[in-house]
Amino acid sequence: MNPINRKRDLPKTYNVRDMGGYQSKDGRPTQWKRLLRADNLHRLTPESVRSLKADGVTTVIDLRFSTELEATPNPFAHEKGVAYHHIPLIESSDNASHEVLKNGPCESAWNIAILEGWTGNVARVLTTIADAPPGTVLFHCHAGKDRTGLIGLLVLAAMGVSDIDLVADYMESNKNLEPMFEEIRLKWGATPETRAHIDLRLYGQPEMVTGTLAFIRNHHGSVARYFKALGLTDDQMKALVHRLLQAP
Repeated sequence: MNPINRKRDLPKTYNVRDMGGYQSKDGRPTQWKRLLRADNLHRLTPESVRSLKADGVTTVIDLRFSTELEATPNPFAHEKGVAYHHIPLIESSDNASHEVLKNGPCESAWNIAILEGWTGNVARVLTTIADAPPGTVLFHCHAGKDRTGLIGLLVLAAMGVSDIDLVADYMESNKNLEPMFEEIRLKWGATPETRAHIDLRLYGQPEMVTGTLAFIRNHHGSVARYFKALGLTDDQMKALVHRLLQAP
C-alpha cells in the first residue's frame, strides 16, 4: 500500500501539508482540508494564494517572530475572506536569551521550555484554532518543522493519534525540507568537517516528539489535560474534536 501523500505541491514552498488521514484512538480518521501545516508563506505565488482559498482556507495563524514577519510579510495578512492571526509562539529575543531556546530545537527540552514558559502563547494558538470559523485553518512558521511541528503534535495527540504517526508526521519535514537545507548549507559555507554539526541543527529527531509526549504525560497526565490547564474550555475542546475528526 502506498503511503498517504499529504504534501501540497505549491510552487516555491517546501512543507505545506494536510493533517487529514490519521487514525485516532477510537478509529475515526482526522478529516482532510480542516488543518494545514506549512513553511513560510511569503514565497506563495498569487495563484497559490488563490488555490488555497479555493480549497477552503479561511484562517491563517502565523507563528513566526515579529522580526521574521517584518522581513517577509505574510501574503494573507490583508487577504479578503481570510482571518489572519500573527501569534508568535516565541519571540526572537526569547530565543536569544533563554538558555534552552538559544541552542535551537535539537532536543525535546526546546519544546518543553515553550510548553511550560510560554503557556499564554500556546493557549492563544490552540484557542484560535478551536474558535476559527468554518473552513480550513492553516498554521505555519519559517520551515514548518519545529514551531509548527509542536502545534501539530499537540493537536493530533489530543485527537488520540498514535505515537508512531505523531513521530512520522514530525519527521516528514526532513524529506520535504531537503532543498531548503541544501540552501542553508551553501549559505553557511558547509565543509565536510562542519556539515555534520550543521545537519544536527537542521534535521528533526524522533526524540523531539517522544520526549515532549513523555513530559506532558508525566506532568499533566495527557495532552487533553494540558489543554485544560492552559484554560481551554469544554466547548473549545469539543470544537477541536469536531473540526478534526469525522462524526462517529
